[in-house]
Amino acid sequence: MSVEDQRIGLMTWRLSVKVGDLVRIKEYCRKGGTLAIVVGQFNSGVKILELDTGCITSAIKQNLEVLS
Repeated sequence: MSVEDQRIGLMTWRLSVKVGDLVRIKEYCRKGGTLAIVVGQFNSGVKILELDTGCITSAIKQNLEVLS
């Protein structure tokens, strides 16, 4: 994937993610496969509520997959 494709994909993701979205942490991450709800946004990431533990943590947007 080219840098331009990555940039376009990131811009699309930024436009589509919003507080309240259901996301899954990507498999290559430490908590891969965990479902979470976006509870806050900032420039390079989001705050998520992990559904299995109830913990609120920070996550990098590229490490999340939007489910709904």
